[in-house]
Amino acid sequence: MKRKTKHKGQKLKNISDPLLAKPHQAGAVVEFVQISIDKKWGRYVFIHFRRFGGFLNESLKEYKKSLKLLEAIRKIKVDSKTNDRFIDFTLTNKLEVSSTKFLILTKLGIEYLVEEYSLSLKQIKKHRGELYEPPISGENLLNKLKSMSNALNIQKPIPIELTRVLERRDIVEHPKNENLYDCSEQGWKNVNLSWVLSGEFDGIADPIVEFVNEFIQSIEKYIKDNPIPGSLTGIKRGIKAGESFKN
Repeated sequence: MKRKTKHKGQKLKNISDPLLAKPHQAGAVVEFVQISIDKKWGRYVFIHFRRFGGFLNESLKEYKKSLKLLEAIRKIKVDSKTNDRFIDFTLTNKLEVSSTKFLILTKLGIEYLVEEYSLSLKQIKKHRGELYEPPISGENLLNKLKSMSNALNIQKPIPIELTRVLERRDIVEHPKNENLYDCSEQGWKNVNLSWVLSGEFDGIADPIVEFVNEFIQSIEKYIKDNPIPGSLTGIKRGIKAGESFKN
């Protein structure tokens, strides 16, 4: 089935220039580039890259920021009359934002991790003649990750902490009134900030980081140990941009 282009950009104006065509040896590494065109500034070109690392690294920054805020909050003196710690708006607002960023960026990073490696795994399995059912588009994220982990023979199970992060992410990503305020005897944990303050947030990222690192090491080694020979066809060399641009 032919892929339907949902968003159409300006048509590329490629100009052939033989002087730009550079030779390369057989087996040389080829980088794929992505193109964008700004009608005012002209054409941009950047190397195709995996995104998951950027998102997961940023999620860890937000996690560490949240832990520092929690440390500051726990130093607040307990009120001798009410036996609680009253947190001012500045701290609660910062903790709400940083913890929410951690949850969202972690989910996003895992989604990119699965998507960006699934094609490589599928191609290698096919080349080796091995049976492999790749994750289905729209399938549960944990099921996708489990499917790929099994295909790589990763023994370490997916940490329950990741399941918890994905659950909490749903709460902050799809806000409802009952998740913004709930002071019932047991319902208070439906509120994200109340959960973060509960102590369950502490250390939740550590098992996820450990699992993700093992997953990346396993699949990178698998890709390196199973190169797929091939040749590029239909490639035009010596191309320069024909769009107008502003220096």
